[in-house]
Amino acid sequence: MLNAALDFLFPVFCISCKKRGVYLCGECARIIPRETKILYGSNLIPAFSSSPPNSKGGLFAVIAAVRYQENQSIQKSLHLLKYRRIRAFAKPLGEILGGRVSRFILENPKQWLIAPIPLHPRKLRERGFNQNDLIAQSAFGTWSSVDLRTGKRNPLKRIKDTRSQTDLKGKERLENVRGIFAVSNNELVRGRSIILVDDVVTTGATLLSAGDALAKAGAREVWGAALARD
Repeated sequence: MLNAALDFLFPVFCISCKKRGVYLCGECARIIPRETKILYGSNLIPAFSSSPPNSKGGLFAVIAAVRYQENQSIQKSLHLLKYRRIRAFAKPLGEILGGRVSRFILENPKQWLIAPIPLHPRKLRERGFNQNDLIAQSAFGTWSSVDLRTGKRNPLKRIKDTRSQTDLKGKERLENVRGIFAVSNNELVRGRSIILVDDVVTTGATLLSAGDALAKAGAREVWGAALARD
C-alpha cells in the first residue's frame, strides 16, 4: 500500500527509455555495449608498464565491463548512485559487472576473494555508503564460489584521504594514491587470489595502489574488475 502510494506521488522512470517503475530497465541494461578486452599494463598508467605486471604479486590486469564515455546510461546511473545517493542503481550496475566477470571466474576456478575498493572513512560518512560495496554485492552476493568481503569484513582499508583524481594526469594519479591502502588481516589474504571491485577505471592508479598493499600482505595474485573504463 505504501509503495503504491509512493509510486503514485513520486513515480520512477528508466533513465534511458522512460519505462515506469524502474531506474534502469532490464532491456536498456541488456543493450548496453560490453567491453571485451582485458586491460594489461600498457593500456593503463604508463608507470604501471615500467615494471612487469604481477612481478611482485601485485595487480596483474583489469577486467572492465563497459566503456564509460560511450554509454550515457552508465554515466547517468553512476552519477545518480554516487551523488544523488539513489542506491537502487547498484543492482543493475552490479548485474552488468557480474555478467562480465562470471566467464572469467568460470574459466579460472579458484576460491576468489572479492574486495571492493574502500572509501576513506570521511568519504564513507559523507556519502553514507560505499558504491563499490553495493555494486559488488549485486554482482557476487549470491555466488557460493567466491568469498565476498564488503564493509568491515573487507581486509583492505583506505588509510589516507586524498584529493580527487579527476583533474590529475597519469603519473600524478599514481603519486596521489601511493600508500593510501593497508591490509588489516594479513592471514586472510596470504596466498589468496583476489579480485578488486571498482566503479570506474581510468589509469588504474587506485587499483595498482590497492594491489601493492595486498601483495605486501602476501596475496598470490590480484586482478581488478571495474564496471566501466574511462
